Amino acid sequence: MFLKGRGRRRLFLLGGSLLGALVLMTGAGSASAALFSQCPPVGSNLGCSQLVTINQDGTATVQTDPAAPANGYDGAEDTLIGVQNNSGRSISSVNLASTTRTIFGFDSDGICNPSQWPSPLTRTTPPGCPGIQGFGVTGYEGPGTSFSNVSSNDLTGTLNFNPALPSGGSRYFALEEALASGQLRSSQSGPIPGPITHSGRTVRFALTCVGTSSCVGRVRLVIKTKNGQVLGWLSTTKNARLQIIGFIRISIASGHTVNLVVSPSKSGKQLLSRLRHRNGFTTAIRVVIGGNLYTVGTVKLR
Repeated sequence: MFLKGRGRRRLFLLGGSLLGALVLMTGAGSASAALFSQCPPVGSNLGCSQLVTINQDGTATVQTDPAAPANGYDGAEDTLIGVQNNSGRSISSVNLASTTRTIFGFDSDGICNPSQWPSPLTRTTPPGCPGIQGFGVTGYEGPGTSFSNVSSNDLTGTLNFNPALPSGGSRYFALEEALASGQLRSSQSGPIPGPITHSGRTVRFALTCVGTSSCVGRVRLVIKTKNGQVLGWLSTTKNARLQIIGFIRISIASGHTVNLVVSPSKSGKQLLSRLRHRNGFTTAIRVVIGGNLYTVGTVKLR
């Protein structure tokens, strides 16, 4: 059935030009925007495969874009990664680790050297590449980044920012291996924790020693109190007290990971029994190594 006048014209558009437009839109939708835009398009990546976020509480978290190429930007084994600083302050470095993948075993197929990429979808390199050598010594650095403190087993190391990464800012870089979700861990400084779990007042997590020296020291469970009440860890209440409710000693070889279990001591349990709380005890997990103090996470104990 044909329509007259303007109605007929609308039918023509639906059957022709508009239909073509719909086809084009469908095709465009298959190349959706990257989840993490802190990275530019590189090879098979539209954006970062993984994003390290620096948090206000002193920790760092790693997220993975499920739509990112499983075989990395080079189509084989290398991962494009972004860093987002949400800490509220400038930072000069972050620590990185994997318990199973040699992420610092660089082999020349960096982000500016597409001639060495085995099978990427495109040969797109980041803007401003100075040549196949890339932005740094290894070729995996992004602008304003460098690597140091790499362990002998290539599982851990430090990413440095020069200039410092301001709060709200981001950088990007790459690591060796096609990393799946959970295979990259990070901390703002010091050793890196794995997922933290707890049952009752017993806390369990893995801890990775970053760098070229062993990590010898203590892990502490710490609460913040005032007037007999446990405060949130980020509370800025004046005259609050930090109280250790439990600890264990640690000795972890460089680049290695151990599984830890820590719970309140007898005196810690007695202290908790005297304190008031509504929704549990907000407890920080802190690590002391060589006189340096690191917060690696928090849990809510009951």
